[in-house]
Amino acid sequence: MEIKIQKRDLLSILNKVSGVLSPKPTLPVLNHILIEAGKGVLVVTGTDLELSVKITKETVVLKEGKVLTPGRKLLEIAREFPEAEVGLYSEKENRLRISQGKIVLNLVGLRVDDFPLTPKIKNPNQFKITAGNLKKTIIYTRPVVVFDENKPNLSGIFFTTEDGWLTTVTTDTRRLARHKTKTNLSADIKFILPIKTADAIKSLWEEATELDVNLGTNQIIFSGEGLVLTSQIIEGEFPDYNSVIPKENDLATATIPLAAFVATLRRIKQVVSTGKNLVRLDLRKNNLKVSGETAGVGEGAEEIDISYQGEPITLNFNPDYLLEGVKSLDGEEAFFFGLNHNPEKPSLIRSLKGADYIYLVMAMRL
Repeated sequence: MEIKIQKRDLLSILNKVSGVLSPKPTLPVLNHILIEAGKGVLVVTGTDLELSVKITKETVVLKEGKVLTPGRKLLEIAREFPEAEVGLYSEKENRLRISQGKIVLNLVGLRVDDFPLTPKIKNPNQFKITAGNLKKTIIYTRPVVVFDENKPNLSGIFFTTEDGWLTTVTTDTRRLARHKTKTNLSADIKFILPIKTADAIKSLWEEATELDVNLGTNQIIFSGEGLVLTSQIIEGEFPDYNSVIPKENDLATATIPLAAFVATLRRIKQVVSTGKNLVRLDLRKNNLKVSGETAGVGEGAEEIDISYQGEPITLNFNPDYLLEGVKSLDGEEAFFFGLNHNPEKPSLIRSLKGADYIYLVMAMRL
């Protein structure tokens, strides 16, 4: 095998492919990447068995062939080369030479046959989505997920369709985030995407790229612009999230200035984070008082002018949960906050512009 490729193009490929490799692989081959040179194209593949990335790039191929080489080590080496064309050369499938002018380095790898085959999906459910829409819905719901090996069905992002809307939902039982994106999906989809896959998607494609998605029984494939991402999906049923979303008419509803709310929470958080890490919210007519204390540390209280006409209500919340809930509303002047009179049921945060994104959060007991 012998190819010529610009350093910037090589780094772009290696960064994306090496990103799926496990830092502590169970098998040595899983920290290696497969490099294949065909007629005018370079194909690079990396996998951790649960997730794989395959990139195809047109380049100068002087000699066809394959080599299996350590992925992250090749990336580290390539970073140290000057900005110019780099040569990759291999006479044996387990030895790779990286060269540029007087610079020559060699890497020892493994046999090509040791590299795992990427499985194929039979009779997939197919649909299309732009990378921008896919990333957006992941960004809105990703923060709520907390990996729990005892609850694998909650350790990912649930995707489904509702009347032409692509809906994603995540929950850790104390919080729930739901985001809806209007699409032209005609297929009825339902799957739980692992967090590692969701995180990988955010850095792989440009926003405008249209992705072809093939959904199988236990795997899913995203492909677009010469890049293919294959992932396992999480088995199990996601909880009935619609049953826990409260009706807004049943809530004590307020309009709260976003910047003031965030700044206040961050200040009060300084005196509660080393204790129970809870803040008290007291809503009165057009007034919100945020307070908290920790024995031996300190206490604090601030008032914010809000729009609220309901009966007085007091609830305690984890300040980090509240900050996470409004984080996705960054840039808006104010937001809708519906507090549940029943502290055993969730309160609701959303944009004033609509309910495409909602965030549920449970109050805390003293």
